[in-house]
Amino acid sequence: LISDILDLSKIEAGTFEFTSGDVDVNMLCEDIVRSSQIKVPQGVELVFDPHPSDCTVISDRNRLHQVISNFVNNALKFTPDGGSITLDYEIDEEDQCMLFSVTDTGAGIPEDKQELVFQRFEKLNEFVQGTGLGLAICKLTIQRMGGDIWIDKNYKNGARFVFSHPIKKRESEEK
Repeated sequence: LISDILDLSKIEAGTFEFTSGDVDVNMLCEDIVRSSQIKVPQGVELVFDPHPSDCTVISDRNRLHQVISNFVNNALKFTPDGGSITLDYEIDEEDQCMLFSVTDTGAGIPEDKQELVFQRFEKLNEFVQGTGLGLAICKLTIQRMGGDIWIDKNYKNGARFVFSHPIKKRESEEK
């Protein structure tokens, strides 16, 4: 709780540090799945199918890891035995961004509550562990990185959390 409150206040004050560098997206996603396996309940499948091509984005690896891990951890809390959680990404050439998503086959989130989950201390289920700050931190982090974050309203078999991340080119590539 204290760590979350400190992160939140640093982001809002503009003192939260971001360190940009090349991030291998496949390796990042594989690392998250591997480190999350210990928390996956029996009977739940956590999946990431690496994309065949080399995919690198200029970003803060630790912050991307934090956001995606938060999505995965939330999905783990709400996905029942026999369910699955899928981590994925795609490149949106038109908007020049990457779209990251975590999709689960859990209970889902009622449409009228979907915007609430990104607010501070908002918990839709008081019986589930957590502070209600994780998604608020994710939203502010992604916005500071130049992206956006949302719940896919069209997904009806659980929940699908998505965020965009701008595709930046190195100055040497732009010339």
